Parts: sequence; structure tokens; C-alpha cells
Amino acid sequence: MKRKVILCPTDFSGAAKTALMTALELVADGGVVEIVHVFQPSPYGTTPMNELGRVEATEALQKIATKHARGPAKVRVKLLLNGSVAEALVKHAKKIGADVIIMPTHGRKGLARALLGSVTERVVRLSTCPVLTLPI
Repeated sequence: MKRKVILCPTDFSGAAKTALMTALELVADGGVVEIVHVFQPSPYGTTPMNELGRVEATEALQKIATKHARGPAKVRVKLLLNGSVAEALVKHAKKIGADVIIMPTHGRKGLARALLGSVTERVVRLSTCPVLTLPI
């Protein structure tokens, strides 16, 4: 099945870049990759640091879009200002009609997984569309 709309979350890490490259390969002959970052503002309300972080994240997303905009595939970016990362991603995937979500997973086990949790695992459980996980 040819994928048309792929949601690709990023935290601007190398692992997220690997997921993005996979998404771009899948839509090389046409389609849309929407790159999203869920910005989590400080619980202390609007602060200069929050605003700086939001601006920096927006600029980083634009750089990614500019760098990878080529051929028949479209690259869109979106900064989500929402609380829980997994819930925001799943909600946005539904909103844009994503055919698939592509994201990395670190494959943590044991105490590290219990303490850090897994955004990817939560997305897999909550999503109504397929989720392609790439072990990093």
C-alpha cells in the first residue's frame, strides 16, 4: 500500500533524523511527511525561557523542512503546544488523517523503562493508525 500522509515526530535527535529519512523514502514518489515537535512549556507559566524555547523549536522545524523539501513529496512542519507528547501525537495524527506514524524507539528495558517510560510505546497503544517503530 502506498503511503500518502506520514506523521514523523521529532525531538531533534539523531534517532528522530533516522525516522525522518525513512519517512522521506516512503513518500519519494509523492505524498506528505508532516514533521511535528511537541513543545512542553514550563509548568510555571509564560516565561522568557519558554518563549525562547518555542521560537528555537519553530526555527529548527523550519530548517528541517527547508533542507528536505524536494521532489514530488511535500514536507510540512507543525509545533504542537500540548501537554502529553503521546496524546498530542495521536490526536494530531487523527486530525491530519495520517496513514502511518514513524518514530524511533530506544528499546529500554527494566528500571530505565520504568523510570523513563516510553512515548513510542504509548503512541503504539493509543494510535488508531499504524505506527512504524525503528529500533535505535
